[in-house]
Amino acid sequence: MNKGVVFAIIAAFMFSIMNAFVKAVSVSIGTGEIVFARSVIGLVIILSIMYVGKIKFSHKDIPVLIFRGATGGI
Repeated sequence: MNKGVVFAIIAAFMFSIMNAFVKAVSVSIGTGEIVFARSVIGLVIILSIMYVGKIKFSHKDIPVLIFRGATGGI
């Protein structure tokens, strides 16, 4: 099976788990705190993957990356 297909299936499974957890904690925790926690967890995971895979940060198209980050944050 193609690696991309496997990664897509794993991502869908992980998003399903994340949505279940968010639904469970949304009763007692505010939306902003949930978003913050998801962002921090995602940042740690992405930085870990980059470190293990020896992937460097991109220094190309910085304005586009800033725009993407700003619109994603909104």
